[in-house]
Amino acid sequence: MFTFLILCHLASEGQWRTIGNINQTPPTNFVGTTDASSFVFRVNNIKSGYFDADFSTRNSSFGYQSMASNISGTNNSAFGYNALQFNQLGSLNIAFGYNSLNQIAGSENIGIGVNSLSNHPNIYSHTNIGIGNNTFSLLNSSYYTGKAGNIAIGFESLLSPDYTNSGEHTAIGYKALTYVYAEGHTNTTVGSETVAYGLAATAHGYQSVGMQPPSNQYYVSGYSTSTQGFRSLYSGGVGGIAIGSQSLYSNDPSNYDVGSIAVGYKTLYNCTINSNWQQYYPSNLAVGANAFINLNSAQFKNTGIGYNVQINSNLSNTSVIGYNTIGTASNQIRIGNISVSSVGGFTNWTTISDLRTKKNIKKALLSIEFIMKLNPVTYQISHPNHQKGKTNQEIKTGLIAQELSDLLEENGYKNTSIIKTPTSNNDHYGIRYSELTVPIINSIKDLAQSLNQLETKAKNNEEKIKTINSKIELLNDLIKKK
Repeated sequence: MFTFLILCHLASEGQWRTIGNINQTPPTNFVGTTDASSFVFRVNNIKSGYFDADFSTRNSSFGYQSMASNISGTNNSAFGYNALQFNQLGSLNIAFGYNSLNQIAGSENIGIGVNSLSNHPNIYSHTNIGIGNNTFSLLNSSYYTGKAGNIAIGFESLLSPDYTNSGEHTAIGYKALTYVYAEGHTNTTVGSETVAYGLAATAHGYQSVGMQPPSNQYYVSGYSTSTQGFRSLYSGGVGGIAIGSQSLYSNDPSNYDVGSIAVGYKTLYNCTINSNWQQYYPSNLAVGANAFINLNSAQFKNTGIGYNVQINSNLSNTSVIGYNTIGTASNQIRIGNISVSSVGGFTNWTTISDLRTKKNIKKALLSIEFIMKLNPVTYQISHPNHQKGKTNQEIKTGLIAQELSDLLEENGYKNTSIIKTPTSNNDHYGIRYSELTVPIINSIKDLAQSLNQLETKAKNNEEKIKTINSKIELLNDLIKKK
């Protein structure tokens, strides 16, 4: 009873006891100051909490060594062990969590989570937001001159920006934008481990854009690229768009694509470049699963649409459309594979035939003699090299390109556009049947001329026959009179 009375007396006197207090009346009883003095907590005589009473500074902290080094920073808030520990000049920072914003020297940063924004000893590190453990927490300070305008949400997102002037990133997801290399900036990523090395890249998907470090610090693995999909643009690239799982994927950091667009599962998969990439700029467009896989830097500016469309050899400006269709020569358009039995529409194909686009105009001499030597045949399509074992059962009619080529040469036409000759062992002969219209027209004209001549002869013969008939009638009359 005596002890209780003593405690009540001490409480009534306003003394705060270290072994606990009773009969408190909030807010009458409190821990703090009653004048305009700041309030400080200490642990082991180390600043572990601070509430600023100065209206011009307005700093608050709670946690061992939180905001322990502040000199002139204002409007900072820190909660957690070592939060904002070494900040001296930075203002308007918010740190919540162990070691968050631990070495920050800039202003207007927000760090929430263990080690978030923990290692940024530079006044230019400002307007960054890190939410999650280890977000934006490491850097090579010997290279670092400034990071600003970054947003990192997720474990170890933006973990280690590692070069000068790296800023204006948005990283959302586990290890998103884990590393930024070669002055990388303005990357936007959503997904686990997206954009390890990038500059001006937009990525959505697990391990998309530049997960392999570049082979040279001056190459950027993921420059001005946009991706969506699992490991899309995995080793990076320049100016590319990859949509689909493993599109524009390569596991060799020295090989990455330039200016290509890939849409679909494994489109432009494992494409490579070499030392001449700056000359070639692949710039391929592929749409469809497995379209244009394993291309090299000498296969550039090609277009492929359809599942597993491919091109042979080192081709450029080749367009391939349709399932399993293969381009066989540069400056070529291929539509459909051996199974396609009809290509058409409701109107005829229009060929540009403008006088203003032509030169060296001469009269075409091929005529009926040429047409009469043609050898029309019926046939079935046997397998090209890329579709062995397949035969189209449809009976077709046409000409044999090699025979027609020989006939044209006999008539003095060696390099005519009627015949499309192969450019490689994988390419095929072809006939542009529409160009046979010209010798057919000449043949019709020749036949018409011959017909006119025959008609003229026939008319002359009719007159002669009339004259002969008249004479015969006169003779008959004379014979009757005798």
